[in-house]
Amino acid sequence: MADNRYLSAKKIWIAIGVIIIVLFVGWRWYGGQGSHGNAIEVGVASAQTGDGAEWGQGELNAVKMYIDDVNAHGGVDGTPIRLSIEDTRSTGVGTVNAITKLISIEQVPAIIGPTWADSFQGGNPIAENAKTVLISPSAALETVPNKEKFTYLFSTWWPQAPEIKELRNFMLAQRVKTFAIINDHDSFDTKFADDFEASAVEGGMKMVDREQVPIDQTDFRTEIVKIKDLHPDALFIEIENVSEIGPFMKQAKELGLSSRIFGSPSVQNADALSKFGDVMEGLTYVFARTPTSTAYDNFVKGYEAKYGELPSGPSDLNAYNAVAALVAALRTGARTGTQIRDALHEIEFPSITGSKNSFDNIGQIKNADFEMKMVHGGKFITIPS
Repeated sequence: MADNRYLSAKKIWIAIGVIIIVLFVGWRWYGGQGSHGNAIEVGVASAQTGDGAEWGQGELNAVKMYIDDVNAHGGVDGTPIRLSIEDTRSTGVGTVNAITKLISIEQVPAIIGPTWADSFQGGNPIAENAKTVLISPSAALETVPNKEKFTYLFSTWWPQAPEIKELRNFMLAQRVKTFAIINDHDSFDTKFADDFEASAVEGGMKMVDREQVPIDQTDFRTEIVKIKDLHPDALFIEIENVSEIGPFMKQAKELGLSSRIFGSPSVQNADALSKFGDVMEGLTYVFARTPTSTAYDNFVKGYEAKYGELPSGPSDLNAYNAVAALVAALRTGARTGTQIRDALHEIEFPSITGSKNSFDNIGQIKNADFEMKMVHGGKFITIPS
């Protein structure tokens, strides 16, 4: 009888052990699909410190605001979304560390970010190998070599070709005939400057000089003096450290550069404007057209109410579109990285413009419209068409 009781107890403990193992394996499998503690885990890799902090903070603010709203309305099919946030520190190493941690420790199936995934590309192969989706609000996919190898990389940053065309056509309408370029060696900046040069020359303008400088250069006096002596009608500048656009404008004014200065969306830097507004007067740049939609109005009002300031970074609106795309993919039932990737190629998602948008075959947002803006009276204003 005692032996029978012993055998029965042994069988019970074996059964309990099997159940525990099954539950553990199931939890690990389910956790690996991006759901932890009855929540869908989503990563955010944004630049909270360093040169890209204004971009990254705006991106993170937009993502938090959108997710808070989704969760307040029941989450995705009754399941809330939980964010795991990592600072990329505006560096290649920081980006790799952030992506690695979100994938290996948090086991997220998708990440909003990283900030400047075109400049800091080390995270792209890591995500590809792990089958984790990246949706960057601030990466021009045209500058990513061998993009076809990175099928899990998407971007809501607008295409460069129509953006550059808008800038070129405006300059031609302003009777710009000669121009110079200053750009640093960042991959995005170099590609943008290359494409702008080609487009401007194709349009009939003549380039008189192009100065390429190290990343994070802060003193541009030598380049400015050289360009000043050539008397171009316009100067186009493209630098990674957008906080230096203010000091650059100050140096240009002190040295008496009379050429009209143009830039890309990155020059819309609120911090630089607050510190160097007087010398930034007249700085002209291309930017995504300000939406005229209820969705945009609600976004701006909600952002100001939540953070006490207006959205101003170049990728704030793109971050809204990025998280909208991800949530739309999740609503199809996609939970693994591969399922989310495949869904993103099939769906349309709500855009900040109020209309639907989608991704093209390389993972870049399809629809984008542009306008010209400038610094006037200490503000960023739209130049009437």
